[in-house]
Amino acid sequence: MTTGFVLLKTEIGQEKKIKSLLEKIPEVKDVRILYGEFDALVTVEAGSTTELARVIVEKVRAVPGIKSTRTHVEVKI
Repeated sequence: MTTGFVLLKTEIGQEKKIKSLLEKIPEVKDVRILYGEFDALVTVEAGSTTELARVIVEKVRAVPGIKSTRTHVEVKI
């Protein structure tokens, strides 16, 4: 299992709507609304890094109101 942490910048006032839409994506395990440089932190799990990338590009980034993303992939050591 590969876990990614996706930091989002959203359009102003769209955080609750985006959170609701993201929670409908099966690979999304957690959505946290933030104050600061980023508006949300999304935890995504997939079977591989390739699958994780597909989910982020095709599902997470497709949610209306998301302006930009920054992804960090967990490393198991």
